[in-house]
Order: sequence, then structure tokens, then C-alpha cells
Amino acid sequence: MSDEIQVTVTDSDEIAVTIEGEAAITLQPDTETLNNVVSDETPVEVTVAPETIVEVTIEGGSSGTQEPDYNSAEADEEIKAGQTLYLKNNGHVALAKADNIATADVIGIALDNVQATFACRFIDDAKITVSDWTNIIGASNLTIGSVYYLDPDNYGRLTKVAPNTVGDYVVKVGIALTTNTLQIEIERPILL
Repeated sequence: MSDEIQVTVTDSDEIAVTIEGEAAITLQPDTETLNNVVSDETPVEVTVAPETIVEVTIEGGSSGTQEPDYNSAEADEEIKAGQTLYLKNNGHVALAKADNIATADVIGIALDNVQATFACRFIDDAKITVSDWTNIIGASNLTIGSVYYLDPDNYGRLTKVAPNTVGDYVVKVGIALTTNTLQIEIERPILL
């Protein structure tokens, strides 16, 4: 069984929640913590921030519906939803970049817009939907079917062109399922 919950936050003072493509609730004001209940009454907590769209897929096995697995760590810099992250020696997360092994080992993609010193939630194996990918790829929409790699030139960004410069690292991060949804498939860095 799979239920999809999509939370959309806009500047229009509304939060729209859809389950399986059908409108479930609209909330106000801009930032809320939602407790939603899926078919087996297992609570799923979704925290949203302005201008963030995150799709959470909940899949159940024989034991029923389970909450998706998120990771969280303190951010060492400003991070936008959808940007790629690496884990620093101090246990904090920062924006990844494919030009150095220290920053090329991607541990996940940020779910929220956060400032430095705040907790940053991230995922490493799921689908993520972002309404505007400009901060991540330089364009508002993904190209359906394209593979996205960690960018060697810009921190936290993705590119459709695999790095090809000696000394850079090729790190596959995911594949675009729709113009707004990336299936995260992070691979280990490969040195060129």
C-alpha cells in the first residue's frame, strides 16, 4: 500500500494538503506542523516552510504503514530545499560540491529551507518534489528522464552534464520523474 501526501506552501497564506491527488485540507498561516493520519491511523508528521513543496511517500509492508526515514543534522550554512548535502567532520551538514572528495560524498537532499545553526532534515532514498528547482539546477523545472549529477562548480547544485574534468568526481544524485519530482538515487563519488 502506498499513500502519497503532498504539502504545498505559498505566499498566499495557505497550506494545501493532498492525499493520493485529492484535496484533504487547507490550512493557514504560512508555516504549520501537520499531523495527518493515513488509512491505518498511523500519524505522519510533516513540517513545512514557506515556498517548500515536499512529497512524502509512505509505504507499508506486512506490518502496515510506516513513517518515512528522515535524517537530521545542524546546518553550517544557509540551505534551500532540494540542495545536496555532505556531512562535515563536526557532524553538521553543508552544501556538497563535486570538485573535492571531502565535499563530494553526498549524504542526502535537504527537505527544508534552513539557516545556519538550525536543524536540517534530509532524505537519501525517496522522491522529492520541489515547485521551483532554480536554486538547485539553475532552471525552474527538471527535464523528465534526465539523470542529475552533483555539480563540480556550484555548491549544493545539480547538473544534467556529468563532470568530465580530471580531478572532479562523478556523483549521480537522481533521475527526474516529472518536471518537479526527483527520484533520489545517490551513488558513491567516482574520481576522474
